[in-house]
Amino acid sequence: IGGNVLGAKVASVLERRTHSAAFLTAGLFSIPAACTGMLVVNITGIDSLAYVLLLITQVCLWTHMSPLANLSLTVIPPELRARSAGLQIFVTHVLGDVISPPII
Repeated sequence: IGGNVLGAKVASVLERRTHSAAFLTAGLFSIPAACTGMLVVNITGIDSLAYVLLLITQVCLWTHMSPLANLSLTVIPPELRARSAGLQIFVTHVLGDVISPPII
């Protein structure tokens, strides 16, 4: 939830300055997510630091959801937006939640 809210707030601030704020928000938070994710995987012996870095990584990874969902809905005609949002959530869950157990 924190990543979605942070992404929405940053994108709304950036919309005043640039035309492609959704893409910029996703790109800006990908860099710290990759760096902290690398540290989480490579830290040994300091569990509390690894958990804090994991939380930061997750927040940074989820910042792209709200701006890109908003962007994808703004290009859809208003009468199709509800169907489009439902389809987007369905496909996200099919590609993420449904396929995960067989892969693991």
